[in-house]
Amino acid sequence: MFDLGPVGIVLAIVVLAAAAAVFRLLWQRRSRRKGRRLANPADDYSVRSDWSGSGGTLNYSSFVYFDVDRDGKYGVGDRPMAGIMVRLYDEAGKFTASARTNNAGFANFPMSVKRRKAVIRAPGNWRFAVSVPPGWQAKSENDIQSRHLLSMPGSPAGLVSHEMLQPVGLAPPRRLGGRVGGDGSAILSVMRNGHVLETRPLAPGAAFSVDVSDDADTVSISGGGLERRLALSPYPADLGLLSPQTACIAADAALETIDFDDVTSRTFRKIPSGHAGLAWRNLNAMARDYTK
Repeated sequence: MFDLGPVGIVLAIVVLAAAAAVFRLLWQRRSRRKGRRLANPADDYSVRSDWSGSGGTLNYSSFVYFDVDRDGKYGVGDRPMAGIMVRLYDEAGKFTASARTNNAGFANFPMSVKRRKAVIRAPGNWRFAVSVPPGWQAKSENDIQSRHLLSMPGSPAGLVSHEMLQPVGLAPPRRLGGRVGGDGSAILSVMRNGHVLETRPLAPGAAFSVDVSDDADTVSISGGGLERRLALSPYPADLGLLSPQTACIAADAALETIDFDDVTSRTFRKIPSGHAGLAWRNLNAMARDYTK
């Protein structure tokens, strides 16, 4: 083992003492600087960034959602819609660019006064038009919106607007279809909160398609041995073949909405037979972020 000896030990002690003294001086200096900084109100917050020379880009976005409750307002039960086409027009009405909404429901249009790849590069009135899918409706009644962009040097993109675009809510047509089997005629009743809104005769052996109002929540079929009572969903529905020989739901059965959130924890999964007490066959559940 290496022996430092008395001289080596003394030198080591001197070096350690010098290092400790230097560390103490540095720590005291740092503490004084920190104390001065804390005492100066001008140092409470970071200096505002100057964006004037950066030529930054921001997305000016149109947000589209599936209006589940069809009330024209983006609520907790509504869902972002992907794959919806949105077109941009300049102040002269000339088509400038188009973009589809992503899985989060945003159609993004890059905005910058300096970047050549930006599609919005100048102040003025810009029009954003959501392409409503055939047969669907814009329940928010704002599928075409205009915003006036102002020049603001020093801002990230050099352009600003007083307010952003409002969310656009889309809903599919509520349509109920099917085909009547057997020889007897039946009556289809559309109801809300137990009250009949309208009735339609169903001819035997014929297909039918009925447009259902936004406020309806239940349909019932009576006569011809086809007694059924079903809860309506926001989507179009096809009841298939209605026949006295097929099992039906009892008129006094409690209606229940089936939730698939626990099935789609993996984003994509085949619905197992027995889910919600029903026998499922060859149906898949997908999380809304998995597909457009």
